[in-house]
Amino acid sequence: MMTCKIEDQIGQAKCSSIILQERSLVTAVEILGPSSVAISSANVSPYVTIYSSDGKEIAQCVGHTKGVWALSKVGDTLVSGGADTKINLWNTQTGHVKNIPRVLQNTLHGHTGTIRSLHTLDMTTGKFLSASRDGTIRLWSINNTQYEKSIIAHEKGVRCLNHVDGTTASGGYDCQVRVWDILQGECLQTFEGHSATVYSIAFESTKLAAGAEDGEVRIWDRASGTLLASLNNGIGIPAQIRARNGTLISTGKNGALTFWNESWLGESHTVLAHDSIIVALHMTDTDLFTGGMNGVVKKWDLQSGDLTHEMSTRYKNLHVIVVDQQVVIAVSTDDSHTALEIWTLEPTSRERTQDT
Repeated sequence: MMTCKIEDQIGQAKCSSIILQERSLVTAVEILGPSSVAISSANVSPYVTIYSSDGKEIAQCVGHTKGVWALSKVGDTLVSGGADTKINLWNTQTGHVKNIPRVLQNTLHGHTGTIRSLHTLDMTTGKFLSASRDGTIRLWSINNTQYEKSIIAHEKGVRCLNHVDGTTASGGYDCQVRVWDILQGECLQTFEGHSATVYSIAFESTKLAAGAEDGEVRIWDRASGTLLASLNNGIGIPAQIRARNGTLISTGKNGALTFWNESWLGESHTVLAHDSIIVALHMTDTDLFTGGMNGVVKKWDLQSGDLTHEMSTRYKNLHVIVVDQQVVIAVSTDDSHTALEIWTLEPTSRERTQDT
């Protein structure tokens, strides 16, 4: 059981800030490696910008005609999907000079609506999934311009995807969750009951959890389709849920985190992690990252419950956090600017002691 508490000495974090002159709707952030990050926006420019880890602009990927809504890294290829219904493949290894565009390897066609989600399946084979407002999920390979499989998934469009151990789950604007065998194009299960768009999904071999736009979390038994539990965070914004190694966590009221019991049948305990609504959640095998609407980002040790790092964004409206090992990226805004901040986390005194 994790009970959040403050460690005597919180670890340090080095930060590089990127200030975008216009307030932009940053829709996706993808860490390309230890030295670069890609970001996309939907309301200022229809291209993807790549920055170095010290905050310098490296390149622009120009190829979409409307806003870019999704990014995913597949090997050395950056995949982008936009409101122009196109999927572009970019070679991230070409060029390291400012204002030199990355090479556009290919453009994939097939969708007829905005690409809302991209999910890498296999770095080695180059396979990935795309989900669109046109209601379909498509299976692609970066080595082929034609999609390998197209599935009509949701009547009103697909909002989110998750893929675990060969199984794919999708959440739709039709308020449903569906589980798929993508290779066979077969719907294995349909879960109903939400009254708002499904924004996030977490599942394991026997149970599935989904968080909706209205803040409700619902948990089902996968074999029978029986509803096991439901909880509404009462805040009227999308519920964030994450699961790892049997642990399920969801966001609640006023900065609270709900930890579900081992069977996911009910709440184990709730802790107050922030003094504002939690809008971002990321989970690894050992750590939990949380982001409050007021711009505070925290890292917690899952086993001990210790708060190991705390960071504050330049602007108070936090929108997204992305984590890759010891690198944390956060996007925040004020009335006229957007900041993309890159933190490199330094180990705490306890972590340094454990390594010796």
